[in-house]
Amino acid sequence: MPKLITFSGIDGSGKTTQCGMLSDALRNRGQSVFSGHANRPLLRHDTKGSRASTLPRWLRWFPVFLFIVIKDLLKIWLTSIQARQFDVWISDRYVDDLIVKLRHYGMRSASLESLVFSCTPTPLFRFWMTIPVEVSWSRDHEYSREFHQTKAALYLEWFDSPRCRNVVRLDGTQTPEEIHNLVMQRLEHVLQ
Repeated sequence: MPKLITFSGIDGSGKTTQCGMLSDALRNRGQSVFSGHANRPLLRHDTKGSRASTLPRWLRWFPVFLFIVIKDLLKIWLTSIQARQFDVWISDRYVDDLIVKLRHYGMRSASLESLVFSCTPTPLFRFWMTIPVEVSWSRDHEYSREFHQTKAALYLEWFDSPRCRNVVRLDGTQTPEEIHNLVMQRLEHVLQ
């Protein structure tokens, strides 16, 4: 199994940039690297204008909740199989992002979160890209400012939990090069 390194955070925090920079740096060192979203291709769920939006909330979200968990876990598992032939797997989004997504839909369950972690490969390093909401929203206008605020609060809540003691917090307001240098310092002893 390859060494798994994950980057999580709200949209516009710089995850994809850091994944690309780390991939390039490791390839330049002669390592084979598999990089991308762990649950690709990313599908979106939008109930706007659909019949599902007229159903009671509990009935509307329960099937979506199961669909999200099964779909994302299956895609993470399939991606991990695809990544096995590489030395390093760099994931732009991973299980932490799935947990935040579920919490965003109002589905909180300690037993489900434990199940999700037990069904997926354990990352060697988990990086969390933090950034002020105003900065993330200025970089990514696909979602509303309120959406960014909600997601930022959920990420903060999740990464402050005991399950996330080993997560490395990175300041997304620094330049990409400064963040990359911090990442490389953390990884130096394990990726030689």
